[in-house]
Formats: sequence, structure tokens, C-alpha cells
Amino acid sequence: MVRWDDFVQRVRRHRPSDLVLAIAGTNVSIAPDGMWEPARRGIGPFYPWALAVAARESIRAGNEYRSPGVTEHDLADICGMYAELHDPIVDDQDALALLVRIAYEQFPFQEPLYFGAARSRLLLEQASPTAASQLRIIDSSFWQSVLGHPLDTLFNAGLLLGASASKNGGSFDLAWFQQSNFAPIAKQVSETVVRDLLKTTFSADISTLKGMCPSSYRHGYERVSFNPLQARPFIEQGGGRFLAPVPQFVIWRASAPSLYYIALEKLNGPDQAAFTEDVGTLCEDYVVRQSEQLPLPLVEREIEYKPGSRTTDAILVWPDFTLLVEVKATRLTQEARMGGATLRSELDRTVGRAFQQLDNTAELVRSGHPALANIPASNPIYGLVVTLAPYHFANTPFARSALSGSAPSIPVAVASMQEFERFVADTLAEPLTASDMAGLVASDPSVWDLDGLNQRRSAAGHRNPLLDAEFNKVAAFGVQIPTVP
Repeated sequence: MVRWDDFVQRVRRHRPSDLVLAIAGTNVSIAPDGMWEPARRGIGPFYPWALAVAARESIRAGNEYRSPGVTEHDLADICGMYAELHDPIVDDQDALALLVRIAYEQFPFQEPLYFGAARSRLLLEQASPTAASQLRIIDSSFWQSVLGHPLDTLFNAGLLLGASASKNGGSFDLAWFQQSNFAPIAKQVSETVVRDLLKTTFSADISTLKGMCPSSYRHGYERVSFNPLQARPFIEQGGGRFLAPVPQFVIWRASAPSLYYIALEKLNGPDQAAFTEDVGTLCEDYVVRQSEQLPLPLVEREIEYKPGSRTTDAILVWPDFTLLVEVKATRLTQEARMGGATLRSELDRTVGRAFQQLDNTAELVRSGHPALANIPASNPIYGLVVTLAPYHFANTPFARSALSGSAPSIPVAVASMQEFERFVADTLAEPLTASDMAGLVASDPSVWDLDGLNQRRSAAGHRNPLLDAEFNKVAAFGVQIPTVP
């Protein structure tokens, strides 16, 4: 078991200027498209989550009064020490906390950037008329007022910066705008705009980043504590030059979860509450719009069955079964994502509450409530909780047993928005039947296996038309980004 202080001392052997540059280049080589896969050859293995923490600690505790140079063996040694760091499970034996901690630490680096890049504008800016009429604060001018630029401008700049960093060893240089091969890019997003967004949203100098680092760490949780490079992924190096040690963080910065926190930081109390409520409305609307791609007899939005009481956010009716969908936009807090003390109470408040809502609606359907007369009462009923951010391992016995309520009366799966988008794509290509659904129910009748279904079908490369149409708009800009000599 490696002590945290020993890991930090190993990082501090190197000049920050050398180490972050080497980390950037290695991150690009192991994840050229933004998604990490285990190395198949060469020195290593290199872990992007370990390298991200090493970059943070170099910024926080390193200095330039060290011998120059960083080799692949140095980075492999740092990653090896990271993998042996002390973990709280040694003390608390909490298996659920360990699984959640590892998942939030590692899984984001192993997911394609496609979904986040395609979803953000669809989710935050393209509401249906039904949802738009319910929004309290998010309107056509909202993102301009919060960001200083329209949302599509932020995405164009984020794509430019992220793709450029990925193709150039983590680097971006404003001087590139003077090159002839940047002329097509300047038509999409100007140097002035990029310069401003780097200053306000994407970058900070070493001193500022150091000040953003946690002032102290809880024992065992050091590696999963806040990393300022997620908030400001580029290090400003002077003269219009910037370096992203973790290029994935650049694209993440222009994604929906990051935008959520950018907005919260800039809004006051009442506006924060209105914004949070609007995001919930937009998430529910997005799930319905995704569902409307399916050739179903009925896709029903939430139904008010008595004053002030509503069903689940969506009801999807197949010819021979019904799927009730409840959407939760609330994200686990940093403490819960670390597997900390609030994990179980937050699961209970979100997933547990969703289970209750699914059970209530299932009973209304089964009893033939007049407000739900168009929902077949005799169909087998399944439930699905869709969360904006992943709730890793929410379908495991570890997590289900942590909830205070009883098990759902119907089979229920918990899925992230990305998993639901895949579910829609797969179901468009290979329609589901009641027999298929029954075969997905585990030995525990309160669970059905959506993740297993996605894994079996997604290997066929099924496409989500709504996401593809939006991503193609982004990709048409992104393919113009050149590698700079």
C-alpha cells in the first residue's frame, strides 16, 4: 500500500513544466479520440485518471527547481504508485462506496465523446413547445447572459480547443489563427471569441490553478478530490500559448454537466432554484423527444390524475407491454461520488423516490384510473429511471439494499441518459417484445437488465437518429481542424 505523501513526493521529482507536458502527450497517445482503452503494447500501463491527479499535484506542490526531463518509465512509475494508493475500503469495508468511487474516478475516461457533444444543445437549447412554455428562466437569451456568448459559440470553441489539443500534444496557440489553414475555422469562431472564452471558461495560469486546489484532503480520498483542471482544463503559458494536460477535460468543459455548474456559479439564490427546476423540465422533455423516435402506439407525457398529483414523466406503450419512465436530473454531490457519508441518503432521495413514483403510476394503470384510461391495464409493466448523470452500480444488490423503502412492485432498471439514448437506438433497429422484456428480468423480480441489453445490441453499431443529426452539425465544423506543424 502506497502512502499519499510518497506519491506526491514521486510527482515532485519533476519540474511541473516538464511533467504536465509529458502527461499531455501521453494522454493524447493513449486516448487519441478522447476515449481511453487499455494499452496493448509498450511501456505502461498509463491511466488517464492517474495522470490527471499527477498533473494536479504537480501544479499544487511542485516547483521548477528540479532536474529536467520526464521519461515514459517515470510516468509508468507514477501510475503504478497511484494504483497502490490507500483506499478507505481498508478501514470501512464499504463495498458500495468503493465501487462508486472507482466508477466516478475511471469510467468517464472510457466513454466516447460523441454522446456529450451531440446531446448538449439538444438538451439545453432545443426544447419542445410543451416544455418551453414551462421554463422559468432559460430562454433564448439565457446562455448569452450567463456565458457572454451563445451556446453554439461555446460548443464551436470547445470543439476547436479540444480537437486542437488532441491533435497537438495538448497544446493550443492563438497564433495559429494567423495561419492560412485556420481561415475556415475563423469563419466559424473568431480569434476574439476564443481568446475571451479561454480567459473566462477554459484556462487559468499556474498560480490560479494552484489556488483552486483543495487546501487539504481527507485521508484515503486524496486522489478523488476536486481537480481544478476539470474547471479550467488549459494552463495559460503566456504569449497566447496554452497546454491541456488532460485534453478530454476540454470537451467535458463544454458539456451539459459542466454548463450546469457554470450557470449555478453565476446565478443568485432564487435564480439558481429556477434554473435547477428548468433543467429538470428540459431533461424530462429530452427523454420524451428521444422516445418519440420509436414507432410505438403511444408515448404519453406525465398525466395529472388529480390536482397537484402526476404520473411518471413518460409512459411508453408497446403493443404487448408498457414502460413507465421517471427522469431525475439531480447529480450526486462530490461527497457521494467519492463514496462518502452522504452516498446512501442521496441514492435514497433520488433513486428511492423514483421507485415510489413508478410504483404509484403502475398501481394507477393496473386499477384502471380514469385519467389513464388509454394505458392498457392488462399489459406487463416495467419501470425505468433515467438520470442525467450516471448513477453507477444503481442496479446492483449493493445499491438496492441501501435504499430505505421496499423493493419496487415492478421490474425497474436505472439508466444514465447515455444508456437511454443507446436503448432508443437499439430498439429502433431491433424492436422489443414482451417476451424480450420478460427475458431481461433477473432472479430478483424487481430488476430488469437494460445494461445487458445495450451491451448485446450496441455491438451492432445501431445509430440514434436524433443524436446523429445534431452531431453531424458539430462534426462538419470539427473535421476542418488541422494538425499544426
